[in-house]
Amino acid sequence: MVSSYFQDSTTQLIAGKPVSLTVKLIVKKDTEYLLLNIPIPAGCSYENKNQNRTNGEVHRQYDYHQTTIFCKSLKAGEYFYTIPLVPRFTGKYTLNPARAEWMYFPTVYGQETPKQIHIK
Repeated sequence: MVSSYFQDSTTQLIAGKPVSLTVKLIVKKDTEYLLLNIPIPAGCSYENKNQNRTNGEVHRQYDYHQTTIFCKSLKAGEYFYTIPLVPRFTGKYTLNPARAEWMYFPTVYGQETPKQIHIK
């Protein structure tokens, strides 16, 4: 199961004020070679592009529309990944669903539902 949310579970962001997008991943069985695709809302950009080496993570790829996290090996349990963002433009935006899948067998995956966010 995968879900994404902003700190304090807010859906209303303030332009120019940094915020963290958190992704919660629940792994039911030990797994290897997992890929997380985390879309970035259109009104936001990255605050920084740090490479983390926690929670089984081996590499992060930052694209303008999504962050991809590569994990080599994960034990069963809960994992949290954060992406520091800065809302730039005001308006109503869609936060597309985050998706977790096996790298070499992408027909096995899990994703959440889309969400609406507001930037003031």
